[in-house]
Amino acid sequence: YRQITFISANAFSYGAERGEGPNLAAMEELLAGCNETGASGVHFGCYPSEVRPDWVNAEVLQLVKKYCRNQTIVLGAQSGSDEVLSAVRRGHTAGQAMAAARMIHEAGFRPHVDFVFGFPEETIPDRRLSLLMIRKMIDDYNARVHVHTFMPLPGTPLFSRTPSHLDAETRNALIEWEKRGK
Repeated sequence: YRQITFISANAFSYGAERGEGPNLAAMEELLAGCNETGASGVHFGCYPSEVRPDWVNAEVLQLVKKYCRNQTIVLGAQSGSDEVLSAVRRGHTAGQAMAAARMIHEAGFRPHVDFVFGFPEETIPDRRLSLLMIRKMIDDYNARVHVHTFMPLPGTPLFSRTPSHLDAETRNALIEWEKRGK
């Protein structure tokens, strides 16, 4: 019983040129080759990897469905606020994250979506946008949400910035979803 998994910040960028979209031919070659090894299961775009919202499309999801056994796709939404996403230079919008969750769901996968709270200068209205997005993803796409707190990493532009504190409204909403297993 041999499984193949990948570690990647954006699994769907495999073989792609910088700034380009998914390289379907390279991905298909990789995934077909993994299956030819006799592995009992190939898992792509799921833990311990994730995918960026702006790289999700129907063609990529069909490749994963054709060659892989995962039932989930981990999506790095990070925030429901376009202002926060722009400030941290994510390169995608909240709308793209929502559309990606919808496509993942419609392709027959369960979206597992990463969000981060406590970005520097993140406001309560920014958090409310994230909470609204989380609620919609849970209700409409049966998403499972992974919530993280911002930790400044050495060598990144935000390393010297102070994380914002989590407010009671946000904390209570997250605790309620946790109690429900979401």
